Amino acid sequence: MKGADPFDPSDTTLRPLAEYTDRLPSRRRGRKLNRATLWRWATRGLQGGRIRLETVRLGGGRFSSDAAVAAFMEAQVCLDDGREQAASASIDDGALAAIRERFGSGSKR
Repeated sequence: MKGADPFDPSDTTLRPLAEYTDRLPSRRRGRKLNRATLWRWATRGLQGGRIRLETVRLGGGRFSSDAAVAAFMEAQVCLDDGREQAASASIDDGALAAIRERFGSGSKR
């Protein structure tokens, strides 16, 4: 993860979803997390769609935040432990409104 920003679970700054291939660890030593994995987490989710990575679609790309990724991971751990917890809304509504104003309407997923 050379040059990647440190992961901050409280940061709501939107980043391109593809950027998380460099910022998140992979189970496969020496390999990056695959973009398709991030896309699947955002669109289909895990556990039959019970847990999804919160993203915002802007233009032709998807964006997420460190806080949304942290909430997704926490929800996965809770479900694995037998506790029910939904991934909390973590993309700041103020930031989303500013982005919508600048780029047009983005849909939250």
